[in-house]
Amino acid sequence: CSICNLDIEGFEDPSGKASFYAEKAALLNPNNQRVLAGLAYARMTAGELSSAINEARQALELNPESLFMLDGIAWLLTLCGEWELGPELAQKVIKLNPYHREIAHDALWVNYLRKGEYDLAYVEACSRKRYSTLFWDSLIRASTCGLMGKTEEGAKFVNSLLQLRPDFPTNGRKLVNKFIKFQDMSEKILTGLRISGLKI
Repeated sequence: CSICNLDIEGFEDPSGKASFYAEKAALLNPNNQRVLAGLAYARMTAGELSSAINEARQALELNPESLFMLDGIAWLLTLCGEWELGPELAQKVIKLNPYHREIAHDALWVNYLRKGEYDLAYVEACSRKRYSTLFWDSLIRASTCGLMGKTEEGAKFVNSLLQLRPDFPTNGRKLVNKFIKFQDMSEKILTGLRISGLKI
């Protein structure tokens, strides 16, 4: 899954190739919302945040009421540092679409964590029905619990995280930085994991 790890064994420079093909798709079909959102995703993972914001905003303009795409665009904009528009769109899609993807909650989680509103971040991380095999779910729960001093609960999520990603103590910083592009935020997440008992 792309949200888990962009390093695919046997493929040289997968992020670069993703960007290349996303750009090619956008040239062939520049008015396709999904294509532009895909290009924004490739830009974001490559750390090209200004370009990612530009592509995501263009995708939004094509159909600002698309419940199919709105959660993804909200997530992208938030991770790129659009701290007002991103969370605003995430709240909108959660309200309007009962079948929204969990990344809308992840967008809110990131923003609450940024603001130090850990109680609200905890709600987004832990208080909904998301039973996933993605390590990111356990990661955000373990980190949030650590930052709140809920170390016993956090340790349970650390165990879940390590079951899904046994290599996390070695590669954890790299994996977090794939999606969290602001150093103060990534350090905060890693601090929360350490408090919950994870050695990184």
